Amino acid sequence: MESFSEQFATLCTDENVRRIKKMVEMSGDRDEKEIPIVMEGTSKDEFIEEIKIEAHQRKFHKMKDMQGTEEHLDTLSNLFHDYVSYPIVDSRYLISYTNYCKVREQCPIQFREFLSDRLFEAFRADQKDYLSRVDVKKLMMYCHKRTLANHNLLLLAAYARPGLPYLTYEEFTDFLTQEIVPSIPALMLGSRKTDDGMPAYLLDPTYFTCFVEKKVQFLLDPLFTQKIRIIDLLATGVMDSLIDQFDEEKASDETNKFSITSCENVLTIFRELDRDGNGLLSYKELLRYKETKYSPLFIFNVFLTEKSFDDGQIDFTGFLNFYNAVENKKLIQSMRWIFRVLDEESKGYLTRKEIKDYVESLMAIVRVMLPSIEARVDDVVDEVFDICRPIDPTKITIKDVIDCGKGWTVLGMITNVDDYYLYETREDPQQDPDQ
Repeated sequence: MESFSEQFATLCTDENVRRIKKMVEMSGDRDEKEIPIVMEGTSKDEFIEEIKIEAHQRKFHKMKDMQGTEEHLDTLSNLFHDYVSYPIVDSRYLISYTNYCKVREQCPIQFREFLSDRLFEAFRADQKDYLSRVDVKKLMMYCHKRTLANHNLLLLAAYARPGLPYLTYEEFTDFLTQEIVPSIPALMLGSRKTDDGMPAYLLDPTYFTCFVEKKVQFLLDPLFTQKIRIIDLLATGVMDSLIDQFDEEKASDETNKFSITSCENVLTIFRELDRDGNGLLSYKELLRYKETKYSPLFIFNVFLTEKSFDDGQIDFTGFLNFYNAVENKKLIQSMRWIFRVLDEESKGYLTRKEIKDYVESLMAIVRVMLPSIEARVDDVVDEVFDICRPIDPTKITIKDVIDCGKGWTVLGMITNVDDYYLYETREDPQQDPDQ
């Protein structure tokens, strides 16, 4: 078998060799054994791209390791308290600009960039202290958050392609499986015992990974671009929510949309619907969701939209797409997904006849569950068009649905019994039942 050096020389020109060597040097000291062996059949371009990506990841991991640690933060905190400027006001420790500069000179190098004159001025203007001092506690909170944000940014950037500000779905999955899942106690083998004393998972990591993937895709990629912007992962608090799962107490917080408990709750719903226990949902099983209050035609189209298996069933992944949409009804992402399901032929609009078909499907359930309500199909269709006020009076687009300001009212009243009932029993005919 050829050595790595021989394969390298065969696949690369002199120019590429120099470029790749430079990238390897930038990625830090490394043993030749650490460099992945190139498999037979690997093209020159693929090999160069593989080395480039690995060098990029090593570079950002090294930068991450150079960020401030808890020990560095403790050192900074002690310095701030050593240079507190008296008198103390309302039990708050304040620091003058002169002492602030001394802290900056003596603090760990990781924080010197943070502690700028502009930062001091921003806190001073907010503090309104008569001696022009700033609150030490606020400075420490800022440094702690900035350190965490930088750490998360570099961690995410290591999994993105060089120079790109986003992660593909596959790259985000790699990030979850390599950086997040291994550090969550509940997802570690041995977090619980089976009846015969064998180590087992408290929650299968595969389910949690899938749960987070679909939640993030739903919230941060409403246009289905297959890309998740790094800045969105940081700014929306997704990264903070995921890191909270490293703490066993925070992992049980149901208010955290990405918690272990939230995942278990959704998984419980899925398993209760899965009557035959095969890990898949059939049309009849999903129809039972929320006590069979969704239009049969709408549920049928879910199976046409989501990837289904040969027997026409969907797995936990497909169920999550459905669940995220119907349980977050006021979000534009939800409206887009539901409209995509309703638009069976992917035309970009719904005709009057198509809307009538959905209403007729729903009315079959309404007449059974709500016999006291007189349901006229044509009247409901007319109301849908009246609310949306489409530019083209013969069809409704997703833009019409969103722009009318009552998107979920429109989509809900043709797909769900409860939403139809809320609309029909509203006190004010002009009132949005969601309000």
